[in-house]
Amino acid sequence: MVCAAVYGFVAVPLSDARLVVGFPEAEVLNRIDREIQLAYLQLAFFAILVLIIAWIGGGAPGLSIRSAPWRAPATRPRDAAT
Repeated sequence: MVCAAVYGFVAVPLSDARLVVGFPEAEVLNRIDREIQLAYLQLAFFAILVLIIAWIGGGAPGLSIRSAPWRAPATRPRDAAT
């Protein structure tokens, strides 16, 4: 079975030799995949947190409970003079 690998090399000082190191590709990419997954989870958490704060605080007009489209429009009492 052929296993893909990631290789790196460096020249050894004071000689013409090179030092080569190889790691399995799955091992290298596993750590990167974990970091990406953690970054997406953090992004989702803070996005939801901001939406909740905007909803509760009423800072964003479209997110306020008072302006929800499913609510009945506010009614004003009629003036007796008009």
